[in-house]
Amino acid sequence: MVNEALASQGISARKASFDVVGHDGLVRDIRAGRIPSLDRVKALFEYLGLELYFGPPRTVAGPPREAANGWSENTVPFIGLAKCSITGWADDFRERDPLPKPAWIDDEKAFWVMAAGQSMEREGIISGDHCLVSPDREARVGDRVFVKDTLGAMTIKRLVEMNGPTIKLRGWQPIRDEAQEEFFDERPLEMVRELFPVVAVYRGKPGNDNHDAVFIPDPRSPELPRHDGMVLVEVMIDSLKAGRFPGVPSTLGFHQRWLHANGIAAKNAALVAAIDDEMAPTLGTHSIALVNRALVQIEANQIYAIRREKKVLLRRLETLTGGVLIIRGDNPTSQSDVLPPERAGDIEIIGKVIWSGHHN
Repeated sequence: MVNEALASQGISARKASFDVVGHDGLVRDIRAGRIPSLDRVKALFEYLGLELYFGPPRTVAGPPREAANGWSENTVPFIGLAKCSITGWADDFRERDPLPKPAWIDDEKAFWVMAAGQSMEREGIISGDHCLVSPDREARVGDRVFVKDTLGAMTIKRLVEMNGPTIKLRGWQPIRDEAQEEFFDERPLEMVRELFPVVAVYRGKPGNDNHDAVFIPDPRSPELPRHDGMVLVEVMIDSLKAGRFPGVPSTLGFHQRWLHANGIAAKNAALVAAIDDEMAPTLGTHSIALVNRALVQIEANQIYAIRREKKVLLRRLETLTGGVLIIRGDNPTSQSDVLPPERAGDIEIIGKVIWSGHHN
């Protein structure tokens, strides 16, 4: 039970033990069959949100399938690809198997499309995401929308204007010179067959038995409900090179419970992409790091995101006697920088790295 709770909340056994009793042996002793005092077990269970029960066996009814995993036993159509691109719209008409319907949606006309392309990454949708479309709801300015033209081509964009006989859609061009420019696509309404809001985006296959599908909130509408407690964190744009490395997304979702367990307030979370190999093999050029911007006090030998000469970098920091700052990488070929106190203003500490991921 303890192992499952630690895994589900993203907490290490060492951290849990330290937080509860001040040393790293509590969970280790339990795993080895050495039962600590009742007070310590009770404190650990309270820390993990578990019930400590002594008494006769009891039967606890599990939640219904819908409530347990968020998916209905009903399915809705999966109609193909909707292009998120500056170059055109998709016209993919291959028949696909229907996919499960989220338990919270009550639109019997809802359907799935898969996003293809990169122009909606700043809007929380990356290529391969499954987008749930609700024809039962009216599209409004500001919505992410599914559009199908009279020729059958489909796209997903942000609806920015509905002005008389036309609609104006927005997407984002590829990153160039560490900046990303928006572009607009204006269409006559007479050429639009369908215009419906995208009401949910899932990263992964909907209804997967392994629970791989992650709900991604709309970054432009944080007041909308997050159906599974996910917090969308964006990559700092100045930590990306022009022509982003393959596999490094512009947004990732983290569960708010996991963020809380690791001491990160959602407003202080940021993602930073590794733009060089100075931290390899720990963080290579296909790596991305989650940073807590509230932690800017230097702890010896920890990794931080720093801004230096208009670049956002990932480096280990250490302070010496007298305020001397050591900046170094993990790469054996990396050369350490030594900054005396009077040059402390050469860098800005953005925050401490809490988590990192890597794409091959």
